[in-house]
Amino acid sequence: MDASETTPKDPIDALIEAYHISVAVAADVPGNIPSLLAHAYSRHFRTNMPLIQDQENDDVPSSSYTLELLLAKLVAIPPLSEKAQTLLDRARSILTDGPPLSMNIELADGQELPDALHTLLQGTLWAILMTADAWEGHDPLWYLCKKTAFARRAAEADSASFVPLYAGRAFPPTGRLAIPPVVALHGSMDTGVAVTAKGVFRWGGDWCPACGPHRAVWGCPVVEAYERRLRPAGHVVAGDNDSGRLGLGPDAPSSTAVFIPLHIPKTATILTVASSCDVMLVLTDVGLFGAGANLGGEVGLPQESIHTFTPVPLPGPISHVWLFARSTIVLGERLWFTGHYRAAYGQLEGRPAEESHRCASTEFWTLPLPHEPSDVFLTASDTWVFNRADREGSFGTSDDGDVYWEHPGTVVSVCGTSRRHPFGSRSMVSGWR
Repeated sequence: MDASETTPKDPIDALIEAYHISVAVAADVPGNIPSLLAHAYSRHFRTNMPLIQDQENDDVPSSSYTLELLLAKLVAIPPLSEKAQTLLDRARSILTDGPPLSMNIELADGQELPDALHTLLQGTLWAILMTADAWEGHDPLWYLCKKTAFARRAAEADSASFVPLYAGRAFPPTGRLAIPPVVALHGSMDTGVAVTAKGVFRWGGDWCPACGPHRAVWGCPVVEAYERRLRPAGHVVAGDNDSGRLGLGPDAPSSTAVFIPLHIPKTATILTVASSCDVMLVLTDVGLFGAGANLGGEVGLPQESIHTFTPVPLPGPISHVWLFARSTIVLGERLWFTGHYRAAYGQLEGRPAEESHRCASTEFWTLPLPHEPSDVFLTASDTWVFNRADREGSFGTSDDGDVYWEHPGTVVSVCGTSRRHPFGSRSMVSGWR
């Protein structure tokens, strides 16, 4: 190495030169050395670093630039002010000792992890984030750490539609659900069932509206056998049946606190259940089935008072179904709807508000969209968000479906829904067969 390369020089020139070398050789080194040097410059000289455009935009690094040269340049920089020197020392430390990591930390024999938030087990870290209300709104400051960001992404994949869930722990807005580690959640926070490592728990419902989670007493041999062995026991259903939405037949009681076998093909695997006060839709691997009052045509069938689960004709292969009041939306290569027309439909179709109301439909219609979408988030409040397939941003509706908007960024999460649903998913159901 030439002696001139390490000779101390004016701090301005030294920092600028070191910054340009760091952009060329250290941009991918964990710890963001270029940013540390730029901030050290601004802290010391109280002004932003001037950038020489031809150097800044040169995508081909000089063959003489190396990490060793960068370290030598940093060592040769004269002392700076206290705050700036701290940043410069951190950049040097990254090159000599490596950056501090929050994940995939290699330990020597006998070495232990430091006592810090990022070294906790991911399930414990997730519980801390939820206790601190870090889920609601996804404050980005919580997720600058790779480990907390990973825990969030994993939770979004695991969560039920009505409550965040990760590592077996469920966190509704009222605090952690006081039950053993959760295997699966079904229902809502008003009425729900949780399959746990120590049996099945239930809460709410006609049998005990104010009850918190407690061990379920079934009165159904099929379900009791399932709880003992945690093996498939077929499909069963319980709850409010005032409109016939449980599909138990015309002479069935208006409600049942005892689980009763569900009248769909025994060999079918249930993928999604969507329900309202009047209707229940069950998407299985052999098709979509519906039962209930069907007052708005939301089942996708012409008749009212459907007392048993009946196959629903689909407009094409689908992967998911939503039921919002008296409107049903299904997702496949396109988005289709049936039932009452919603305000969001008119906004997405580009129709004026006074022209966006139509009569109820009993068959599925394609929802025209202004751009080709790649995935969608839907909420019951007509806040619908679509990411564009051409990666040129996102679009959707808000304010109860009365406002249409477009944005240049890609949306990763939406309050009120925990999952992103892709168009044209590989696991689509073609209909009853």
